[in-house]
Amino acid sequence: MRYGQPLCRLGMDHPRPPHANRLRPRSVDTLNRERQLAVDFIAAAAGGPTIYLGRDMKISHRGMGITKADYAAFMRCLSVTLDTFKVPEPERSEVVAFTTTLESEIVEGSSKTG
Repeated sequence: MRYGQPLCRLGMDHPRPPHANRLRPRSVDTLNRERQLAVDFIAAAAGGPTIYLGRDMKISHRGMGITKADYAAFMRCLSVTLDTFKVPEPERSEVVAFTTTLESEIVEGSSKTG
């Protein structure tokens, strides 16, 4: 999936990514596995032939303290990635709509704003 890696890089290359306080040192193997799980999740959710074998979003993000501000920053990275690859409508809106539905599973506490 050609969009997933640049999106992951955007989040990691940011001088101070919003989620930096939640990152622990990870091996190259672990980073590659996490990246592949993200690609599989997106491809499976989009109806592709991929099977996602990871945990659900709520369990995967529990305890990370992701706020609404963090999620908004992620959505901005997503927008930049879609712009970079010139993703056309209606695909762009479909990706944004799908990603927006995940917010309630990823953000901890609906009143947190960052």
